[in-house]
Amino acid sequence: MRTHLGALVTLALALACSARPGATGVEPSAGARYDLIVSGARVVDGTGSAWFLGDVGVRGDRIARVAPAGALAGAAARTRIDARGLVLA
Repeated sequence: MRTHLGALVTLALALACSARPGATGVEPSAGARYDLIVSGARVVDGTGSAWFLGDVGVRGDRIARVAPAGALAGAAARTRIDARGLVLA
């Protein structure tokens, strides 16, 4: 089950990052600051540093912000994924 959830989060991020605004015919709402927020994940940033608990905000096909866990709790997003206990790399 845990493997499937991790695969689902990875797939959701891949789809969100590959989508172009307007590609589905649905424009992002004017109030949405991020298209996707992944919150509470163990973030591995690829620099060789240790993982940290963090939130990641995505706009269109770009990672717009990587922040400490909880920093994007009040931010508006079209989709939000609770990634507590999961690794985002």
